[in-house]
Amino acid sequence: MSESFQEKTEQPTEKRLDDARKKGKVAVSREINTSIVILFSTIFLYFMVSKGFQEMFKVYANFARNANMDIGPGNMHDIVIFGVTRWWYIVVPVFGIVMVLGLAGSILQSGFMWSSEALKFDANKLNPMQGIKNLVSKKSFVELLKSVIKIVLLAYVARNLIMSQMPVIFGLSGQDT
Repeated sequence: MSESFQEKTEQPTEKRLDDARKKGKVAVSREINTSIVILFSTIFLYFMVSKGFQEMFKVYANFARNANMDIGPGNMHDIVIFGVTRWWYIVVPVFGIVMVLGLAGSILQSGFMWSSEALKFDANKLNPMQGIKNLVSKKSFVELLKSVIKIVLLAYVARNLIMSQMPVIFGLSGQDT
C-alpha cells in the first residue's frame, strides 16, 4: 500500500504523454493565466479609461439635459437603449480582452487542443462527501487566501488610479458631449 504513494522516479514515455494530452490532462498553471489577464487588462484599462469616462459622461449629460422631460412608455425605450448602448461601449471591450487573454494564456502553456474526453460525464465526480472534503481542504484555503490577496491588491490599485484621476473626472462635468 505504501509503495503506491512513493514518487515516480522515471520520466513518462511519449505514449503516456500523448494519451494524457488526448484526455485533456496537461499541466496548466492558473497563476500564469491570472497574471497574464491582470497585467494586460490593466494596461488596456490604463489606455482606455478616458474613453470609458467619456462614454459615461455622455450618458450622464444626456440624462441631465433631459431631466425635465416627461418619462413615459413612448420615450422610455429610447432612454434605456441609449444608456445600455453606451454601457456596452465600455464593458464589451474589457470583457473581450479578458476572454482573449484567458484563452491566449491557456494556449501559450499547453498549445491548442480539444479533448472531448475531458467533457465526458462522470457520475463519480458528483460525490457530495468528496466535494465537501475538497471545499475544506488546505489547498482550497490557500487558493482562497491567494484570491483574496489578489482582489485586495487590485482594489487598492484601482482606488489609487481613480483617486489620482478625480480632478479630470470632476473637470468633465463642465464639458459638452
